[in-house]
Amino acid sequence: MNKELFIINEFLTSTLFAGLATRGAKVYVASVLEKEKNQFKSFLRQNLISYSKEYQAGSVSEEKHLKNIKKFADESSAKFQRILVGGRLRIGIAQKLLNLYLKYLWCLEKIEKPPHCPFDNVVKSKIGRQARHIPSWTKIDTIEDYKELAEVAQKQTGMLNLAEWELNLFNGKILDKL
Repeated sequence: MNKELFIINEFLTSTLFAGLATRGAKVYVASVLEKEKNQFKSFLRQNLISYSKEYQAGSVSEEKHLKNIKKFADESSAKFQRILVGGRLRIGIAQKLLNLYLKYLWCLEKIEKPPHCPFDNVVKSKIGRQARHIPSWTKIDTIEDYKELAEVAQKQTGMLNLAEWELNLFNGKILDKL
């Protein structure tokens, strides 16, 4: 149990870093205090754990997953509006956080295959021209834009699930560096 808690904490730390500290994400207003950032990160951790329980209970439909991303963004925005750029945790940031955390849990075999993958610039660049009109993942702030990105990606993958496709893409990127 101690080992698993350690791994879950590492997953959460890596997830928050990937979603919040990415160049171009610009999540916080300039005047935010470190204490406020830490409160926000604690809130995100608790919510990621809470949302993941639904995925641990069984397969989650794409429709429900989209609702979870939107709800996650909206709840975070409502509670931390004053420290967030534009008063919002954008959909693009919320999807990256939730999808990446789910990817970690799936790789650890704690949940079934998630409906989507963590969308970022690497994934978007592999989708190609069909996604050019969709904003950068850090700028997406409507569930409709996010859904369109997922649909364009799904067309590229064919029959392969987005989570499997992205994992293969990520692993190929790593193997190229070896």
